[in-house]
Amino acid sequence: MHSHSPFGHIQPLSLLRGHPRLVALAALIALFPPMGVAIAGDLRAAGDLERGAAELEQVAALLGTSASDWSPDRIDAARRLQRDAARRIDGAAATLGADPMLGSVGALPGAGEQRRALLDLAGAAGDTAAATADLVQLADLYVGDRGDGPVGQRTLRLLAASGRPFADALTHLDRADAGMRAALAKPLPPPLAGRARDALSRLQPARRFAAAGSTAAVYLPGLLGAYGPRSYLLLFPNPNEIRPAGGFVGALGTLTVSGGMPAAIEVHGVQDLDRRFAQRFPVPVALGRRLVLGGNALDIGDAGWDPDFPTTATLSEEIYAASGGHAVDGTISVDPYAVAALLEITGPIRVEPYGTFTADTLFPMLNRIVNVDRGPESGKVALPRVAAALAQRVLAAQPAQWLAMMAVSADSARDRHLQLFLHDPAAERALSAARYDGAIVDPGPGADSLFVVDANIGGTKGDAYVERSMSARVEVDADGLSRHELVLRYSYPMQATDPTVPPGRDTAYRDYVRVYLPETSRLTGFSEVDERDQPSGGIEDESLDHGRRVFGMYFRLPRGATTEIHLFYSAPLDVRNGYRLSVQKQAGVVGRPVEIDLSAPGGVTRHALAGDRDEEVTARWG
Repeated sequence: MHSHSPFGHIQPLSLLRGHPRLVALAALIALFPPMGVAIAGDLRAAGDLERGAAELEQVAALLGTSASDWSPDRIDAARRLQRDAARRIDGAAATLGADPMLGSVGALPGAGEQRRALLDLAGAAGDTAAATADLVQLADLYVGDRGDGPVGQRTLRLLAASGRPFADALTHLDRADAGMRAALAKPLPPPLAGRARDALSRLQPARRFAAAGSTAAVYLPGLLGAYGPRSYLLLFPNPNEIRPAGGFVGALGTLTVSGGMPAAIEVHGVQDLDRRFAQRFPVPVALGRRLVLGGNALDIGDAGWDPDFPTTATLSEEIYAASGGHAVDGTISVDPYAVAALLEITGPIRVEPYGTFTADTLFPMLNRIVNVDRGPESGKVALPRVAAALAQRVLAAQPAQWLAMMAVSADSARDRHLQLFLHDPAAERALSAARYDGAIVDPGPGADSLFVVDANIGGTKGDAYVERSMSARVEVDADGLSRHELVLRYSYPMQATDPTVPPGRDTAYRDYVRVYLPETSRLTGFSEVDERDQPSGGIEDESLDHGRRVFGMYFRLPRGATTEIHLFYSAPLDVRNGYRLSVQKQAGVVGRPVEIDLSAPGGVTRHALAGDRDEEVTARWG
């Protein structure tokens, strides 16, 4: 689950923990015994770095609890600790940088690079301390909110005041990131290199939070109606019935905000839309082959056939307008995982007659009420009531909760459980830069790419049970030709049961899966093999879409069965002493574990990805 406070992200920044600076200096002493006595004099500076890092961890402990626990005394204690930590770290870094004996060590073979790496890491620690000061200031702003005036206006004021400290924190965290990367580019002793790599990895959540907060401080006031009412189309997809853009949309609505507060919320089941559309929207071919849609026309429930959310959002708005809906300023898709993360901040909600929804019970309760229960208040009529209550609770949250909500929303957007499409060009560019818009990622020139997209077209909720994983063997030549074997694995456990399937109906999972590859890709082989090693199936469609070559396949997976889809393909790439593979995650899918064996001129490496977010695999040579 997500942390209750964004300040929990500060704690991983203490790369000094475990005496890595002492390890570095000790390594120099061991390498050059004659210099040992002189270098040992700087162990005091290294000790100050360690103590400063420990104090930053204490700051994190003070601020790493729920925002509701913050108090002026807690903030004052955090501020004193941060100042002391910054003094120790800055002083130690200055001592190490000015030490003439360490300078002379730099003239010895290999030692100079280690010294420069040590200074890079010390500088990163200083930037970490400075960023922590900005985050203490943010906590002070929110604790200082005295509750004067309407909640919406208070939230807008605090968002505006947050802009400078967020931006300053991001600047320092970016510099810390650059310092760590510079150090890791040098020949560090293994213990120090390992700790620095771990610290770099754990730095990223704080950078994402600062980036999200900085962007939100600029754009969120306008989006919340600070300068006039704004209206948004809300989509509530169900990832248990996965679609390329996140899930079948069983409920939708509109939200109008003004002055930071909801002015109007309307939520409907998708079945409530007036189907006398002003225009007919064609059904995608692969979907129309297997599902019969009313009037042989696409509706919002199935509009998410395109995994590129800006495309899906635009189509959903067109369908909504054709059914008589009013104009909106953008579209927001939020699935139950993103809502559950917000409920951890706002607390449970009670919706009559269904009961109390918590972060842990939201998804299973909704699934039971909508898909299993047969009472007069059950079924899809429940979705609008629950969704409206959730939207009301989030937008009426106290200002002190907005920092934490921004943190978990940034995580949800990164993991594609929250997707946003805005008509405001500047705001949409900012969303795109942060990858919060759910768009198909452009990996950049010369890069390889892989994006696997499932579409449950069996009308079941089988995605709650089907297990997914994939593996890839990649061979890259120095001239850029890449050869791939991609294996997609699906397993439907025998013990799993889908209560939404009536007795006597086929319980098999039916999936139309598409694989998005570089446009230059050429298929060289295909097979689908079940647990009896019986090949079947084939490529049903090949197309070019969003600058990618796309291969589409259909399979049927009975309960208790496993199947593997093998794709063999090659792609010429523009490589220059390196290879980069971008692996994109599908919206709504919690995770698709990936194992990649990469053979390149620099050697053979193995990579294990969780598949719960967009990730990259790289190799360098030459």
